[in-house]
Amino acid sequence: MKLATSGTILAGKLALEHGWAINLSGGYHHAKPHRGEGFCFFADIPLAIKKLPVETARVLVVDLDAHQGNGFQSIFAAIGQDEQGRSEVEYVSHPEVAILDMYNQYNYPRDSFAKGFITYDGAVSAATSESQYFDILNQLLPQALTEHQPQIVFYNAGTDIYEKDPLGGLNISADGIVRRDELVFRSCRDLNIPIAMVLSGGYTSASAGIITSSIINLHDKGLIHLE
Repeated sequence: MKLATSGTILAGKLALEHGWAINLSGGYHHAKPHRGEGFCFFADIPLAIKKLPVETARVLVVDLDAHQGNGFQSIFAAIGQDEQGRSEVEYVSHPEVAILDMYNQYNYPRDSFAKGFITYDGAVSAATSESQYFDILNQLLPQALTEHQPQIVFYNAGTDIYEKDPLGGLNISADGIVRRDELVFRSCRDLNIPIAMVLSGGYTSASAGIITSSIINLHDKGLIHLE
């Protein structure tokens, strides 16, 4: 997990240099400043943002894992109190960070404190169809990119939204996940915004194949290039 966290830090640097990067791990979005949660020990995305050049002043985190990213939502609270009333540790003193999070609102972690720090909230449920899911994403993503004007996007690309995933509780097909990743990459690449993708959750044997298909599709569509 330490190596995967280093991979996310490197992905941020490479995305700024080349326009894109993918860490085939990472996305530990439940880890909080003072404790781990939900299979997550290290807050890799906040640490990667902390390592960005100081001139990278605006960052957007797009979290499309099936679970609310309550860890970095708490970390990015500039001033706040955690659920025990103790002051939060602030990992990031610069840049300005906005969060777009689409998640199953009836699934773990249901963290009401952290939810208050979601900038673009796309709460969905098991009843949300694939068509409805894309309607929400097609509304929130352009809004976030236009309003926040990020200099880099960290994309938490969980495959646990897959319809057969036992922990996600959502109903997105394998083809839908490939389409989702293409939408996020195309939206960023068309605006010349660097994007660093991490894999986050995925709890079926199908996840590896879905990720492979998605990356191949990104290459075939000209959204990523091997140099």
